[in-house]
Amino acid sequence: MQRKCTQVRTARSISRRLTAGHNSIELLRKTRLDESRKLRAMNASLAPPSITDVLKKISDDKALSLFNSIAISRGFRNIILREMNLSPKQYYSRLSGLVDAGLIRKFEGRYLLTLVGKIVYNAQINIGKALSYYWKLKAIE
Repeated sequence: MQRKCTQVRTARSISRRLTAGHNSIELLRKTRLDESRKLRAMNASLAPPSITDVLKKISDDKALSLFNSIAISRGFRNIILREMNLSPKQYYSRLSGLVDAGLIRKFEGRYLLTLVGKIVYNAQINIGKALSYYWKLKAIE
């Protein structure tokens, strides 16, 4: 049903553009490109992130601190770039990487952890606790 409705809208927009005097071949090519981009975006969002993707995204120290600040803030405060020593470009590139990995999502203008993000955050906390007791664990071993 959704696809049929989209096709009807596309057909209407094509007919409007054709009546406005646009080149029909160029218009059809542009429409096909737009549809293929939409399909690729839908397929990319449906594919689950791999473990390597998630670990690569949080392996950077600045991305990890950004991820932790989003987890701690729970969407209630704005993250100050100066505190994290990030330029706006670095901030948004790391943020989009975390979104692509499925760790965070934007909801009502705020970034929040997804369910996978909460699991990764809790696992990171547990690893941090284990590393803080490294020598005690080593003595027991």
